[in-house]
Amino acid sequence: MKKSEIEIRVMKYFTENMNLLKHLDIAKECANSVFDLKFNDIITDKFEMPSDDEMRKMVGERVPHEFDAKSFVEKGPLDFSGFDDQDVEELLKKVEDICNSLHEAQTVAVAKATISALKKLEKNVKNEIKKIRKKYLS
Repeated sequence: MKKSEIEIRVMKYFTENMNLLKHLDIAKECANSVFDLKFNDIITDKFEMPSDDEMRKMVGERVPHEFDAKSFVEKGPLDFSGFDDQDVEELLKKVEDICNSLHEAQTVAVAKATISALKKLEKNVKNEIKKIRKKYLS
């Protein structure tokens, strides 16, 4: 089996088993958490958006990430018959590396979604404040 074919099968396996709704929930939870913690800064225009690295760290802890080699061998998309133990071990290391790369990509995507949701929350609050000022100061 060619290396590129293995990588495609492995990536397809992991992406098919990814829970996108869970990732969206994580982004919303993280945005709400930051919003809650920084609410006073937001309403007083002192809020600074967390950096991409800070967001990746925050969501990275929440984005599901696990690689169970035994389960992958039993239920995964690859047929390991005909491979010796050393080949299986090397192949599983490559699969784990792919899994880690996909987790990093998912973390980046969730971090971007979190920042987007946080910007929307911030904008909505600022619009509400403008409406209140206009109503009571006019």
